[in-house]
Amino acid sequence: MSKSQYITLSSAIPIYNVLLEHIERLLDDQSNYFCPIPEVRAALNKDMKNLKVIMQKRMIPVYIL
Repeated sequence: MSKSQYITLSSAIPIYNVLLEHIERLLDDQSNYFCPIPEVRAALNKDMKNLKVIMQKRMIPVYIL
């Protein structure tokens, strides 16, 4: 891991992946971690959609000119 004070892209992407996996477990009614509260599940669905949009933007290739 870098000694930088800032989060680098190489460490940020795995964090997003872990968050998505955790949210998916909370939304999966077959999971032991399922969240039974409808209001929380609605918020988790919204968060999951936002994280997926962020991940798609991060995966766009960057070209150095």
